[in-house]
Amino acid sequence: YTPRYLSMPVQLRREILPQRNVCCLAPAEEASDFFYTGNGSHRIDVSGRPYDDEIAVTQELLYEPQWAETPQPPDLRPYLGQIRRYVREGKPELADALIDKAQREAGMEKYMNLDAQIVYPVGSLHVHKAFWLRFVQPDPGKTWNYLRWTDLLTGKLTTVWENARGSFKTEALAAYDGDLTAFRLSGPKAALDLEIKLRLPGGPGMYGRQTMVGSTHKLMRSPSLFKLAWAYNPEFGNKGYLAVLRFLPQGGSAELTDEGLRITGADAVVVYAKAVRVEENFQFDAVDALAAEMEDASLD
Repeated sequence: YTPRYLSMPVQLRREILPQRNVCCLAPAEEASDFFYTGNGSHRIDVSGRPYDDEIAVTQELLYEPQWAETPQPPDLRPYLGQIRRYVREGKPELADALIDKAQREAGMEKYMNLDAQIVYPVGSLHVHKAFWLRFVQPDPGKTWNYLRWTDLLTGKLTTVWENARGSFKTEALAAYDGDLTAFRLSGPKAALDLEIKLRLPGGPGMYGRQTMVGSTHKLMRSPSLFKLAWAYNPEFGNKGYLAVLRFLPQGGSAELTDEGLRITGADAVVVYAKAVRVEENFQFDAVDALAAEMEDASLD
């Protein structure tokens, strides 16, 4: 195994790591390997990839509605005797067929995914991400002194690395003050040239089930502020969520792209974000008040 990035030597790690930490010598390749942190309300996941970093932001109440009223479990009472008999006789496939029949009779088929051979219906709602961001930079080739860690006392996530252009660092946290997430990418003076690409929820989810079916959204963008208003399927109530992303480049310039934002010649860039669930009377223009709150906030 040859690592893609040369990790930081042990002696340097001792000098830079906080007293209580979890560290890793390589970036995450799979979502399950992302480091994450939160404040009890917001959560931010970070891959720690130097030139294609990915972050995901969610909020504890962001559950996609699947029904207007919680479905009742199927009534198995008429079949229990026969199910027990089949199990004792070593015929579990016949017991499964009876359970499947009861589920269909109870109208549960629409919560099943037969194409993926998931014959048991969805039993609970699933939390979803508010959005994802990718921070894409040119890969110069050789990279060294790579390290990422979580400070277990503060919850801050940090990634550092070096290349021929100098030293780079990302930092991420979920703040209690203001109930928001923050992500900062910094490098040598005027050395940051990157694209920030936004991805929204939807598409195949767990077990191949399509997510956000029937949902609609509005995304309003400027080089310094993205406003997202997302309405869930109206069949399940007038519900949705709002999200605001504030971009603060330090030096350089920023311009919109089809996928997000391009930063050129910056020393650093900071992204603040906040998401809010709306349980009733959802209105798309309600995102303006959240944006005003974010713009007025004193962000240190």
